[in-house]
Amino acid sequence: MTEREGLDGVGEMEIGLSIPQLLDGDSLKRFVQRAEALGFESVLAGDHIVLPTAGTDQYPYTADGSFARPAEDPFLETMPCWDMWQLVPT
Repeated sequence: MTEREGLDGVGEMEIGLSIPQLLDGDSLKRFVQRAEALGFESVLAGDHIVLPTAGTDQYPYTADGSFARPAEDPFLETMPCWDMWQLVPT
């Protein structure tokens, strides 16, 4: 039986967390370290290559078709997050 297998030989479910969007670097570091300490398998960062800058009524994931996050709201860039996580000792 490997470390990730349950007693019946079937793999255990691995659960990850999505990182919050509006954290500063120190808070993000603490969040990731705490998730690891609690046994979460991964932390996930959403990534959008293109975001709408004007209103839309064609976004498929809201009832009214509007994009839920205004373009002027700050958000975490995925690549700098990865760079920072590489520097955090585990």
